Amino acid sequence: MTKMNILKLILFLTLMLSILVYFLSLILSPTPLPPTPVSSKTYFVAKNGNDYNPGTEQQPWKTIMKATDTLVAGDTVYIKNGTYNERIYVKNSGDQGNYITFSVYPGDNVTIDGMGIPVSYWDGLVQIHGSSYINISGFRIINSMFMGIVVTSDYGSNFPTNITIEKNYIRNTASSAIYVEDGKNITIDGNEITKAQTLEGLSQRKHETISLANVNGFEIKNNKLYLNNAESIDVKDGSSNGRIHHNDISQHESAGIYIDSWNRSSSDIEIFSNRVHDGRRSGRGIAIAIENGGSLRNVNAYSNLIYDNAATGIDISWYSNGLMENISIIGNTVYNNGLVDDWGGGISLDYSSAVNVTIRNNIVSKNNHYSIKVNNVNAVIDHNLIDDYKGRQDETKGSNYVEGDPEFVNQANADFRLMNTSPAINRGSVINVPNMDFDGKIYSQYAGYDIGAFQYIS
Repeated sequence: MTKMNILKLILFLTLMLSILVYFLSLILSPTPLPPTPVSSKTYFVAKNGNDYNPGTEQQPWKTIMKATDTLVAGDTVYIKNGTYNERIYVKNSGDQGNYITFSVYPGDNVTIDGMGIPVSYWDGLVQIHGSSYINISGFRIINSMFMGIVVTSDYGSNFPTNITIEKNYIRNTASSAIYVEDGKNITIDGNEITKAQTLEGLSQRKHETISLANVNGFEIKNNKLYLNNAESIDVKDGSSNGRIHHNDISQHESAGIYIDSWNRSSSDIEIFSNRVHDGRRSGRGIAIAIENGGSLRNVNAYSNLIYDNAATGIDISWYSNGLMENISIIGNTVYNNGLVDDWGGGISLDYSSAVNVTIRNNIVSKNNHYSIKVNNVNAVIDHNLIDDYKGRQDETKGSNYVEGDPEFVNQANADFRLMNTSPAINRGSVINVPNMDFDGKIYSQYAGYDIGAFQYIS
């Protein structure tokens, strides 16, 4: 073979190899997903509309479901006055900076009424199934035959992220008012919820009023919950990295705020500036537990007002089963709890296996049966104000305690600010404590730290 023929063979083999590599790359490389379409359009729905209209304000659609079929990233739909007897199923997703928004038209009243509409077990009258970057704002959602608003994955590769549920009124559901599972970056803000788990004639109770399961990154804030059955806010089943704050919870029949990792790992949860009161039946204030062998770490409950509840004000529960560590109960005001429950009182640490628990700078006043009860030799209990110590089994005052009337401004009207003569002023510890009180006032460690949920301001 001549040198020329050898060179031609080499060139031919090189060409064939290049072609082979190209086709292998097509086979082995994943096909890129098309980008999410972005349109930033505004649409309208009204009772006098027609789904064959273009969806403008002058020619609106008739149903909200028409909007769910149409909207893409960046779009907003305004729903105008009226009652819409339909189930809402959100199908599409927005993207970062381009939410899909379902909102009530400013100044209007819009009701989504589920009366007579079948809602399957585990589903909601409003359903977000695997979609992300969604905002649901301003609706009255009533009479759901199961849940009110449900956010879940599609049990495949799509997990809901960046969901905002805000300023809605939810009443009369057979199960949860808001249920989120397998989500990320969930915001539940400014909703009013009543009579969850109470829809007459049904016995489908499952989960809690606001229920988060396996959610990573959440904020539950500024909500008003009252007259609901089961727990009011339950963060459970591996949910982590979140904040629960500035909620008003009352007339609940179980825990107002419940943290339960169940059989997964939960961590890094802050509970602050909440008002939990007037719990009925076995209504507790804040409860922390591991029900089924999981782990729970780094839970901080501070600057909360817990008062007039049927059972215990703050409870680290005896029925826990798993690793629990780094739990802080600091700077709360716990008043007049245990009104119905035979064993209810102020603060209870009944889980003996919990590690690194701190109960510090709390006002614990006029609670039935006990002030602070501890069944844990490793807990740190210090600088609490104890009013009406009972001396019951396992009850403790801890170290560096203050004893006496905290001198609230007007506890009969739930005003737990301190009078200028209160023994709680400048008597708290400055070690590992939050930097703000119930009202958001910043504490100065150099001026002294007050016991309880409020910093005294002259």
